[in-house]
Amino acid sequence: MLEKGYKLFFENYLFGVLCLLNGSEVHVKGKCYRSQRKSDRPHVITVILSLAGNVNKARCSCAAGEDGYCNHTMGLLYLIDHVINLKAPTFPKVGTCTENSQQWHKPRTKGIHPEPIMECNIINPKYREKCSEGLKCTLYEARQPSVRNNEGATQLLDTLKQIGPSLRFCTVFSQKPPTVPTKLKVAWFHLPVC
Repeated sequence: MLEKGYKLFFENYLFGVLCLLNGSEVHVKGKCYRSQRKSDRPHVITVILSLAGNVNKARCSCAAGEDGYCNHTMGLLYLIDHVINLKAPTFPKVGTCTENSQQWHKPRTKGIHPEPIMECNIINPKYREKCSEGLKCTLYEARQPSVRNNEGATQLLDTLKQIGPSLRFCTVFSQKPPTVPTKLKVAWFHLPVC
């Protein structure tokens, strides 16, 4: 009952909570969506608390909540405790999906951070005990040494300069092309030729 009540509180099933001070008692009334048939009427929960925080009386409109011992009542008590701990002046208003800002671009977990692929170790959770090493990136420099050092491109550029020094290609690459450092080696930064 405690776990299901906490789930109802955590997943925002409770809404429309009102609070009224009546002498030495606090009357709290709220509604809770049904967990299975959400299109049906929500359950109405009433809790009467003493000023010390003890539950004097509780009642819910569900079948098990006649005496106040149900998941919905526990969810409302969790919500009351949460609001008291936050020292919030009012109960939180749960808006509809169109009233809240969009959520699809926000990551669900904050513990995952981007890492370079060369340092990743991929392990299937099913076989974690059997395979301790997993898969590592086996990326290597596959280019021949002449291509790696851009010798062929430099020779082509020199040949084109001899044929026609006013060619657009020669004017764009009149100097040594800019390079970009990579994990493997320094590579050419290719500029679009228009």
